[in-house]
Formats: sequence, structure tokens, C-alpha cells
Amino acid sequence: MRLEKMYLILHSYELIALLWIAIFVFSLPKIWTAAAIGMTQHLLLDSFTNPLTSLAYFMTFRIYKGFRLKSIIKRKRHYGRA
Repeated sequence: MRLEKMYLILHSYELIALLWIAIFVFSLPKIWTAAAIGMTQHLLLDSFTNPLTSLAYFMTFRIYKGFRLKSIIKRKRHYGRA
């Protein structure tokens, strides 16, 4: 069985932005700031190390593409082949 769709609901720049906005607007406790820092770091490291397209971490892009894995994963390169 091959994976055709990928739903990473919490891996989203939009959700991280909403979390940061909520922290500042509602003056949430420091634990929320700590969680937001950790989530932001995690998402940034994922975006630089995982083989996904640059837009793959935007939820709106994944929704637009129907969460299809082939639409968000980078193509494998075959070095040395024509």
C-alpha cells in the first residue's frame, strides 16, 4: 500500500502565526511562549530538512493541492542519469 495523501495538521505556518498572535493579543502565560518557540523551531527545521516543496508547510497550499503527497514532495533526483 502506497501513501497517497499526507495530513500534517499541526505543521503549518498559518497555525504558528495564529498562535503567536494569540500570545500577544491575549497576553497568554509564558508556557505558551515557550511552546510557540519550540513549535516554530521544529517547523523551521522540518522545512529545511524534509524533502518537501517550499510551500508544503502552508496549510492553504496543502488544502489547495488536496493533501496529495505527489503535489508537495520534491521529485527525487537521479544523478548521473540522462
